[in-house]
Amino acid sequence: MNQKHEIVQFQGTMELKPLVRDYLMGKPDLAHLYTYKSDAEGVLQSARKRLITFAPHQRELLTEALRGQYQRDMGGVPESVEARIQDLYSPKTATLTTGHQLNLAGGPLFFVYKVAAIIKMARELNKMQSEIQFVPVFWMASEDHDLEEIDHFRIGKHQFQWDTKQRGAVGRMRTEQLASSIHTFFTEAGIHYADVAELLKRTYSHSTLAGAHRYLVHEVFANEPILVLDGDDPRLKQSFAPVFDRELRAPWLMTQTSAAVQFLERNYYVQVNPRPCNLFYLEEQERVRIDEPNRFIERWEKDPACISPNAIMRPLYQEWILPNAAYVGGPAEVAYWLQLKPAFDDLSLPYPAVCLRPSYVLIDEKWEQKRIKLGLSREDVLQPVTELFANWVRDNGSFPIDFADLHRMLRNQFDLLRGVAHQTDPSFTGALNAQEKKQIKGLEMLEKRWLKAEKRRHSEMRIRMEQLLLELFQNKVPVERIESVWSYYAQYGHSLIAEVIKASPAFDPGVVFLMPKSPINP
Repeated sequence: MNQKHEIVQFQGTMELKPLVRDYLMGKPDLAHLYTYKSDAEGVLQSARKRLITFAPHQRELLTEALRGQYQRDMGGVPESVEARIQDLYSPKTATLTTGHQLNLAGGPLFFVYKVAAIIKMARELNKMQSEIQFVPVFWMASEDHDLEEIDHFRIGKHQFQWDTKQRGAVGRMRTEQLASSIHTFFTEAGIHYADVAELLKRTYSHSTLAGAHRYLVHEVFANEPILVLDGDDPRLKQSFAPVFDRELRAPWLMTQTSAAVQFLERNYYVQVNPRPCNLFYLEEQERVRIDEPNRFIERWEKDPACISPNAIMRPLYQEWILPNAAYVGGPAEVAYWLQLKPAFDDLSLPYPAVCLRPSYVLIDEKWEQKRIKLGLSREDVLQPVTELFANWVRDNGSFPIDFADLHRMLRNQFDLLRGVAHQTDPSFTGALNAQEKKQIKGLEMLEKRWLKAEKRRHSEMRIRMEQLLLELFQNKVPVERIESVWSYYAQYGHSLIAEVIKASPAFDPGVVFLMPKSPINP
């Protein structure tokens, strides 16, 4: 029986950049950029620290804000949600958080993987100890204004595009006509996923994009103990007013993080460059970047809700209002979190454990049999097809030649000659070195010609490899960053979500190869 799920290391097309890789490996040079490791013990240590510093009045504010948001978006607080909100009153309750843009229909698959990761992490931590209770929280990036990044979703070859002229914070955008437009899209595209079409129709019957997304998260993760939080809340922003004030009156965040940014510039890369002011001004149909802070101080003092944090300020705002122990994000998020610890320290705000989400490859029995027939491992298929095919030819060509061995033999011969030359006439060394370079170059040319000939001989194998990998990558981009969950949901049913959560590696992220059980053929 084939293995239903297996976790392999990030590599090939899914290779991590050196910064994130070195962070996960615990490289000492990066120790000053974070506080806790991203393992279970690190998250528990983070939780203990945060629970000490998170005051009762902050819990009161958070729970009131959550109830108000659910009342606004869903017409009431569901019983299961109320139970989680009640948990937040306890000084022994900490949160685990992930967040994402409000992509239509959830956007690419990795939205599901991020939420599954915090649910699994909370489940595992609650199972291994009773000192602290963990509640997963999804943070809606409702104040994002990059509409072009979220106004579409894709199912197979079909893409839905939202035609709207609205501007400003996306969470505030109205969804009139969106439900019927999506339903028409399914019909005209000939996509016969009746349950999915009806679910999305119900989703976008809510009046705002934030309200619709809150409903969608709870529908996709039905029966899971998750809370959905919208940072675009006057009460929560008022609590963060001291930090907004500092940022408006001086380039506070840019100054605090300058040393970390310079370190990353010298040794790695900077994911997000802080600006002199990392805030936006919100008004009806607008979200304006604040370049001249003095012009906005008076407006902010009258209405704190008119200020919006940008991407790099958002983590500080989030951790300010939550009793959070860990944030789970993608590689880019992990990279910019590593810039921020000095700003947390300046606020005496505990820096949480920062964890990388897993990636997934969803496969079926038919695909798996093709892979096995080609003699490829699951690690193999993460390689770009050009590299995969070249390696296969070297190992399986009609007349395999070990060019690495030939290179070693050639260098050994010249090392021997070089030793003789030193004992006889050292003046020969220059000519010997030149000849060595010439011979190595000649051997490299022969290897290229041999490889080219073997590739022609086995062109059919390359075609079969390309067809196999096409189900995992498109233009070298993982399917999890392109395709929405709904074609898989239609095929496997809601049990798919439970399987994704079950297969999620709580503290050892990698690439999860998952072969879901079909509800038709369990």
